[in-house]
Amino acid sequence: MIGLLTNFLFAYLFLVPTSPPLNVRGTNESSTNITLSWDAVPIEHQRGEIIGYVVRVVEQGGVNETKYNATNRSITIRDLKKFTFYNIRVSARTSKGISNYSTVFEIRTAEDGKPTVKIVLLNKYPGELQCENVWDTLAKF
Repeated sequence: MIGLLTNFLFAYLFLVPTSPPLNVRGTNESSTNITLSWDAVPIEHQRGEIIGYVVRVVEQGGVNETKYNATNRSITIRDLKKFTFYNIRVSARTSKGISNYSTVFEIRTAEDGKPTVKIVLLNKYPGELQCENVWDTLAKF
C-alpha cells in the first residue's frame, strides 16, 4: 500500500506546471532586438523542477510564429523586424511537458535613430496605474 501511495505522489508531483510564468515584461534594446524577462511559476503550481521555458514570438498581424528555448527567466531575441509590434507568450517546462502560455505581452522594436523607448509605470493614485511613454514626454521639451 505504501509503495502504491508513493508511486501516486511521485507521478502527481512531477507533471506539467499548472500555471504559466507570471509578469512577462521587456525592453526594446534596438531596432531589431528585444530583451524579455518574467517571474517564476508560483511554487504551488510548478509540479516538478522547472528545467526551462518556451518563448513564443509572433509578429502582430502575422501568421509566422517563432519559438525560442530559454534556460533562465530572461532572453534577448535578435534579428527582428525594425519598428514592428510583436506578441510574446511564455510557458514553463518540466521533464513531463510545458505549461499553458502566459497572457500576451506586446512590445515593439525601436525605430532607427531614436533612443530606446522605456515604458514607465506610475502609481499616481492608490490602486491605479498609469502608463507613460518616456520618449513622448521628452519630445514635448
